[in-house]
Amino acid sequence: FKEFYSVYSGDKDTAWKEYITYGGLPLVLLQQKTEEKINYLNNQQKNVYLNDVIERNNIVNDKELYELVEMISS
Repeated sequence: FKEFYSVYSGDKDTAWKEYITYGGLPLVLLQQKTEEKINYLNNQQKNVYLNDVIERNNIVNDKELYELVEMISS
């Protein structure tokens, strides 16, 4: 949080709410609207994290993995 807050342009309480809601990825700070932040994080989850798991574990039915992650994170 310390690093996040050092580049956040706002008060500490608002920064903390942003941090616990959207995480500390640097590019989240560049997104202005809530919808943009959510889209960015969804793209990161799908294109980076899940694809990495799929490739490393040779998962064939990735649809089920996406559904499982969606249920867990809801």
